[in-house]
Amino acid sequence: MEQEKVIAVMGSQGSGKTTAALKIALALAAEKKNVIVVFCDPFTPVMPIVLPAGAGHDTSLGSLLTTPALTQENILKACVPTEKNEYISLLGYRAGESLMHYPQITREKAVEFFVLLRYLADYIIIDCTATFEADPVSIVAIELADRVFRLGTANLKGVSYFLTHDPMLADSRFRKDSHRTVIGNLKAGQDWEAVAQQYGGADFVLPYVPELEQQYDELALLMPLIQPESAGYTAAIERLLNIPQAKAKPGAAKKQAKAAPKPGSNADTPQESPKKAKGKPSFTKDGLVLTYLRVHAISIDLYSKAEKNTLIKQLTAELSDIQYPFKFIAVSRPVDISPLISDMQGMLKTADDRRKELLRQEILQMSSYALSGEIVERQFYISLWDRYEDGAEKDLLKCASLLAEKFTTNGIGCDVLSEKEIVRLLNLVNNPSYTHLEDTEFEASIPMLRISLILKCTLSVLMMDTAVLILTARPFSSC
Repeated sequence: MEQEKVIAVMGSQGSGKTTAALKIALALAAEKKNVIVVFCDPFTPVMPIVLPAGAGHDTSLGSLLTTPALTQENILKACVPTEKNEYISLLGYRAGESLMHYPQITREKAVEFFVLLRYLADYIIIDCTATFEADPVSIVAIELADRVFRLGTANLKGVSYFLTHDPMLADSRFRKDSHRTVIGNLKAGQDWEAVAQQYGGADFVLPYVPELEQQYDELALLMPLIQPESAGYTAAIERLLNIPQAKAKPGAAKKQAKAAPKPGSNADTPQESPKKAKGKPSFTKDGLVLTYLRVHAISIDLYSKAEKNTLIKQLTAELSDIQYPFKFIAVSRPVDISPLISDMQGMLKTADDRRKELLRQEILQMSSYALSGEIVERQFYISLWDRYEDGAEKDLLKCASLLAEKFTTNGIGCDVLSEKEIVRLLNLVNNPSYTHLEDTEFEASIPMLRISLILKCTLSVLMMDTAVLILTARPFSSC
């Protein structure tokens, strides 16, 4: 985001655009960046709902935009500092003001304002009014911004707003290639995919979290989110800005990482996750570096239909912003059920007649499974790779850790494989009947393989004996 220092946030009412603008500012402030947030809405001034109760200000965006001689000094004097964060300052209309309080604001004055403002802070965040067509300041902000986030809700009202206002942005001066569509305030049960089709696609999703409503009611929107169930929103804001989550987590988020993961949350940080500590990539002779993740299986029979749909939508949203290639691999691992049969035979000695009959039937059934070779465990893996160069190993492990988080924070276990586990995976693919290999020393499991120089055919070998589903094949880019 270093080249995108002016960010405009626009959208329909109820989409959470003002909240998103403030949380974007907080995320940048956590990176020790100076941020000025401009609230353009002259119809419903935002400053009264952002500043703490009793905190007044005698400056106004309206007076700046109608002053005869606008200077950077005037703008800085009009900025309202925030008590809780020394990196954030605010500009907006006072309570009770509207466009009727000032002479007409011209386009030329708005352009002059944003040109001067651009060089006064590391980042400028502009919260545009929903009816931007009636506000020259919002229109100019959308034109001049380096990045525009267009928020919409996952309901008919949001779609109607989009269909009405999208044609207004068709002119080339709005540079729609710099726009990103965000579905905001997404609530459980809403079909965001259907709405995304109406929007022409969605780049990001900001989930609904109750803590934001609490902060709104308490005039505390300038405070970071601290509840574990709010971590998914914080992570989504960081993805908007392409901020590495390992850096951007505030101290409170570290506490969230210790909480049990819940569907829809995103609380873990890579540096605290054991999967990152033990992960180690491998190398091929033709100059590739690769690593693997194991995705733990879940029993979908334990989920209701609504829970299944919610989980699918959450995972789809989490994985939708991945910009690097990966392969999904499914393998079958034979399972030894003889200990289970032995336990059942031991239970026969103390069981009553009815239970003995049930146990005998179960033992016969289990024995038939064992003889037929049908007792297998499905294991699921993800393979990541990149061309080897300086820093590629570290970048690949970071990508693997962030990808694993997308699963774990939705209640699905996912681990980056260690060196020993990679060799076991290769054993499983090439020698699926030898389950005892899991208990041997991994250096001797496949003598011809050296983990520091795995044969370049590793990927093709994995694909030969497994069902491979290529989920995406987009060009690799940094996480």
